[in-house]
Amino acid sequence: MKNFRTMKDFNCQEGRIFNIAGSRSGSILLRHRHILLIISLLVFMPAFLAVSCAKEESKDDEANDGKKETAEVTVRLDSGGNSLRRSDIFVYEDEVLEQHLRTESGEKELKIVCGKGEKHIFVVANCPHDFNIRALSSLSSMYKLTMAFNDDDESFPVMGAEATCSTEDSLEVVAELTPLMCRIMLSEISSNLEDYELVESPRIRLRGINAGAALFRSGPYIPEELIEFGEWKSLPYDIGMLTQYPMISLPCYPNGSNESEYSPERTVLELECRIMGETCSFLYPLPPFGRNSSTKVRLSIDGPEDFSGSID
Repeated sequence: MKNFRTMKDFNCQEGRIFNIAGSRSGSILLRHRHILLIISLLVFMPAFLAVSCAKEESKDDEANDGKKETAEVTVRLDSGGNSLRRSDIFVYEDEVLEQHLRTESGEKELKIVCGKGEKHIFVVANCPHDFNIRALSSLSSMYKLTMAFNDDDESFPVMGAEATCSTEDSLEVVAELTPLMCRIMLSEISSNLEDYELVESPRIRLRGINAGAALFRSGPYIPEELIEFGEWKSLPYDIGMLTQYPMISLPCYPNGSNESEYSPERTVLELECRIMGETCSFLYPLPPFGRNSSTKVRLSIDGPEDFSGSID
């Protein structure tokens, strides 16, 4: 029995030795596989990284190609001595609005960041209203932009300027702002009445004022709508034997109606006064005049129904 047990124990131990040997050979095989995997990674990883980097560089190049180059353009505003309180700048490229910039200050030097290329720039100064930007999305719409005389202000007149530039040649634009508003001035008035009769309570106003004008129009300003009467302005003194030089100015919008024929479109200077107790009115049709103009008028009263006038 002892021998049997000893032999049995020996067989069990031998089996254990066999099992251990099998485990070690499996472990060695696994290690070989790991080493091969590491070697494969070391061989192929650089190629993979190169392809990955190439893809990333390609994406960056595409992004840079899609990004438009920009330039900073300085716009200098020349208001000709008129006051500024608000400016709107419209930048067009290929007849399409690229951007709109507004400043509520009286700054006369503004900087705009825009894409490089040919630019068409419009400046509107002292406009009392906000703009419908969608309606001004095309270049042609700016030439239809119309201002109303009743919304304008002599102290801060509506002004406009138009300029073109190329960011390849210049990064500075000078915008010469020009008002729409005009002035009709009574520079001289005299009386030729007999017996030195006084021309009493004289006052003047305009009739047939152009109600609106396109800010960037290049042709003559023919009114589409008229304001029937302007406001009265009184002369400082009655008119006797001495000529007076009142230099009273009446604001209006440009009117290019033909002077060769009397028409309701023409702007007229009206003088009202009292002569020998009766109210008299004298109408003097004005010749055509453009934007930002000053027209000086001389009048001479020769009788209750008779007068003459001329332009300086």
